[in-house]
Amino acid sequence: MGRAKQGRRVRRLIAGVVSAAGLAAALVVGSGSTASAAPSLPPLPIGSAEATQLLRDATSAVSTAAGMLQNLDLGSSSGLPLGSLGLGGVVSPASGPITTYFGGGHMGIDIAANRGAPIRAVADGVVINAGPAQGFGLWIRIRHNGGFVTTYGHNDVNFVSVGQQVTAGQRIANVGSRGNSTGPHLHFEVDAPGGIKVDPLGWLRARGVFM
Repeated sequence: MGRAKQGRRVRRLIAGVVSAAGLAAALVVGSGSTASAAPSLPPLPIGSAEATQLLRDATSAVSTAAGMLQNLDLGSSSGLPLGSLGLGGVVSPASGPITTYFGGGHMGIDIAANRGAPIRAVADGVVINAGPAQGFGLWIRIRHNGGFVTTYGHNDVNFVSVGQQVTAGQRIANVGSRGNSTGPHLHFEVDAPGGIKVDPLGWLRARGVFM
């Protein structure tokens, strides 16, 4: 089966189980809208064994389908798993667990990854810095529409230069451990217009990317 066709099947599966999960929740609480839409299915008492099992089954189905979609590669030019793609073409900058969060003097997030793993531009933009930087070893900074600037630090090698136009999902560097670093990871920052540091996780989530 082709990847695109498989992707469509997974999307249909998720749509179905999400719909089922919503119906199950409505049945448990006995919402009037659901009762009128499906009068043959009476509301189930909250806390009943039937209601608990129905919600458990629906939750399991949603989790399974979401996992399938997360791991599905539809063969896009960026090579990103579909789950990394957000709204308006925004993508995650790297794949891996977050080891340090924003706050307490830490102006970004750290994403652990193997040395040489891809670092990707989170959105279309123009490279404004690329090269050595104190503390970061090698870094890249990209200005995006709306005046936001993203920073990618501790890179092993950069593949872009100042003034270059980049697209969301483009591989701009490899993960490394240069500068003030104890192991390979990506340090990722987001500056709002005016140079105000914002939580990268919140910024990504607002654009449909969840890490």
